[in-house]
Amino acid sequence: TGGDVTVTGTGIPTGTTLTVVTYTSNPGGKTSFSATGNYWDVHLSDDTGVTSLTIEFCPVTSPTQIYYWDGWLWDLCSHQSYSDGCVEVYIDNTTPTHPSLSDLSGQGFASGGPPFGVPEFPSGLAGIAAAIAALFVVFALRTRVLSKKS
Repeated sequence: TGGDVTVTGTGIPTGTTLTVVTYTSNPGGKTSFSATGNYWDVHLSDDTGVTSLTIEFCPVTSPTQIYYWDGWLWDLCSHQSYSDGCVEVYIDNTTPTHPSLSDLSGQGFASGGPPFGVPEFPSGLAGIAAAIAALFVVFALRTRVLSKKS
């Protein structure tokens, strides 16, 4: 269930164990996004010497995103990209990524849509124009509310 998870990496020393399991239900707390119901655990026995990992979640549809359980809440993975029906999450030890390699000591992952309350915009120039228009509306409403208080 939940599709396939493939993990590739660099600098993984001999004897390091990488385990991926699928959960049958949410292993963390309440989600702030529309969860698809797919949950995984990616466990790295020791991150010493590991340079990077790429975790690929397939199949998914756009705009699916991957979240991780940080022990308190579900947070969006920082370095991810969607391509050809998969989301790849990149984690390395040279740039700050969320989660980090050291976080992979039993790290829950989940797939889902954008966080609740975050508008979805089309891609390309139409998306940029829609986002700018939305910011102008918010600014205009805020200005109007503040001027009424004065």
